[in-house]
Amino acid sequence: MKKLSLILLTIGCSFCAKAELYAVFVGIAKYSDSSQDAPNLDEEAKQMRDVFFNAENRANSYLITNERATKENILNALKQQLAKAMENDQFLFYYAGRSNNGNISAYDAINGVSYDEVEKLTANSKASVKMLFINNCNIDANKHHSDNKAINAFSNDSTLFVLLSARPDERVIANNELKSTYFTHFLREGIKGMADLDGDGKISVYELYTYVNIKVAEKTERKQNPVFIGIIDFMKNIFKL
Repeated sequence: MKKLSLILLTIGCSFCAKAELYAVFVGIAKYSDSSQDAPNLDEEAKQMRDVFFNAENRANSYLITNERATKENILNALKQQLAKAMENDQFLFYYAGRSNNGNISAYDAINGVSYDEVEKLTANSKASVKMLFINNCNIDANKHHSDNKAINAFSNDSTLFVLLSARPDERVIANNELKSTYFTHFLREGIKGMADLDGDGKISVYELYTYVNIKVAEKTERKQNPVFIGIIDFMKNIFKL
């Protein structure tokens, strides 16, 4: 399968190092508290990893699922990958699992990793683009404050953007035939090319968010609406097909 190319942001520099993607993929279908289990989210993380990395080229990626997805392991993986990324490189964090009160849950802790902890790590990274795709399956969809915590955490870095799979008062919806949530399905399809809305062979931040947002809202009859957070240039190209 053809893999995506990164957009080398230092245009015209023939001797610059090749841009690299450093990534962490986390999917938790089974928790230490089995009442929080969420089917297939571990598989969604694997499917997202496979969009970018084939079996022979996974050195720049971490895949962490189920009982391995402890708070310590998630934070350590983020630290290591963010530290490797240089000025021309990109960083991607994909998470599929429960979220609660402004935190993404770890296998061993429902209030596992806070958005503030992630922000502190990304703020110190040299990566030119940092992408966070959070499939936040809310534990309590009646709580309205998790979005505010994400907005407060991620609104100061012009090299970073976040896509949350749903508003804090919404449930994340899956399709049994797809064996996937709509968010991850359309995120994958968008990155693989469907989000190239103007047909120029590149995908911008705007195009990816627009495609995912429209498709998820449409398929769920507007019961689920992805959320964009960030002050990054909306027209910045992030993937080359």
